[in-house]
Amino acid sequence: MRALFWLVGLVACVALIGAPLPWPSPAWADDPTAAAAREIARSLQCPVCQNTSVADSSSQLATQMREIIAAKVAAGETRESILAYFVQRYGEGVLLSPPQEGFTAALWWGPPVILAAGTAMLLLYLRQWLPRRT
Repeated sequence: MRALFWLVGLVACVALIGAPLPWPSPAWADDPTAAAAREIARSLQCPVCQNTSVADSSSQLATQMREIIAAKVAAGETRESILAYFVQRYGEGVLLSPPQEGFTAALWWGPPVILAAGTAMLLLYLRQWLPRRT
């Protein structure tokens, strides 16, 4: 009986996790601009949710942002102008992939440079430490 309870619970959890969720906003009707609007929403981070795109967030602010994106795409605005609109309102932190310039360039390139320098120092240390073959 206990095994059956756990089996039913496991099946219910798998069904809930694997169930496809509907698109959260009715603003994404079957119009020709929906794909472009979804792509723009995927490149913006929800200001309320942490590390969640506007396309994936179910917050009220993300729903409003998706509606604004859909309206701007339908009006014929470009992707860059829509992204600039949200950057102007929320700052560069609203972009899921911030531009690689200024301080963010150091954040993008700092770890690989530090890793390469550390590897070079380790190789130099090992070269001095290991006995030379003659």
